[in-house]
Amino acid sequence: MISVLDASSVVRLAKTDCFHLLKIFEKNYMPKEVYEETVEIPREIGVEDALITLRAIENGLIEITDRDVDYKRVMELFGFKEVADSKAISLCLGEEGVLITDDEKMMKACIWLNLKFQRMINLIFLNVINEKISVKEANTILDLLKEKRLNSIQEIEYTRMLIRRWKNERNVS
Repeated sequence: MISVLDASSVVRLAKTDCFHLLKIFEKNYMPKEVYEETVEIPREIGVEDALITLRAIENGLIEITDRDVDYKRVMELFGFKEVADSKAISLCLGEEGVLITDDEKMMKACIWLNLKFQRMINLIFLNVINEKISVKEANTILDLLKEKRLNSIQEIEYTRMLIRRWKNERNVS
């Protein structure tokens, strides 16, 4: 399965330096417009997150795509002002893929279009149950999300509870 990243997920993954969570997917695509928004422009003003994202791209975790997709209908349908958002959703249409997003409007569009999506915090749980990261590493990432206030305490604690339940059911460390 492939994933398509929008700007909201790229920001969270960069702020926590957790692009390795994307290894559960066969390929990870980032529309060129998302790249411009999260790497090119921030790099010009010295934002460290841009360098973290660039490193993930250089390491082959993410592929920048400028695939020609019909994004204008998505823009009109959902009132998106950013081409980046519309292209991210458009790339998922017709693909066996999942949109990685933490943007409420994007999630609502996915539900309406019957597209799969995951939030960055869900990637932590998916990596634990697929045995790509340990429970300890998951808790470290959740602590970082809490410290940087990237997710609500309720979301973080709910994810911890899911991991604990999964661990207890399987007696995993």
